[in-house]
Amino acid sequence: MASYDELIYDPIGHLFDGSFQRGAYGGHSDHVHVALAKHPRLLLSLLLAARRMGLRVGENPFFDAVDPVHTGGSFHYQNFGRKFRGKTLGKAADVSGSPELMAQFFRLAKRHLLSGNPVGGGGARGGGGGRRGPGQPIVVPQQVYDQTNPTDIFQRLMQPSALAAPGLPNPAQAQSTYLASELQDLRRQLLAT
Repeated sequence: MASYDELIYDPIGHLFDGSFQRGAYGGHSDHVHVALAKHPRLLLSLLLAARRMGLRVGENPFFDAVDPVHTGGSFHYQNFGRKFRGKTLGKAADVSGSPELMAQFFRLAKRHLLSGNPVGGGGARGGGGGRRGPGQPIVVPQQVYDQTNPTDIFQRLMQPSALAAPGLPNPAQAQSTYLASELQDLRRQLLAT
């Protein structure tokens, strides 16, 4: 029987069925793996929060194709059997981006998975206060949101040598302006979801 929930990011640790352990699980140092068997609204809310943080969400049919690289019976090949916003939502996804943002997303997801408060109801698995009502979004902290400024992301992730394009008067500036504009459009689209 598959785990009820899975959250793995090797630099920090892994969580299975509400039990967290520090240390590497293996094969998850370049992405955060998150999977839920029974709570689609919580999973979708977490994945949309990841997108608002500037992270890439993949290996889930809601966002992109699932590659045939996962173990047999993986949550990546399963879905919730109904449409969400007109799309099929898989039970797992891989979230990638900068190590800092992946670590922040891991902590955000861990906090919500351990709280026992899935968005949209479905029964709590443990307790505590601070319950959210059905359908309330997971809020991305302002300091995390601020890190999604397209210009800052571009400056952190791109090396000047990667910007060189023959034939442009100032290739770094032209490429930078174009990519910053594209990232700004993407940011607006993500915030609209």
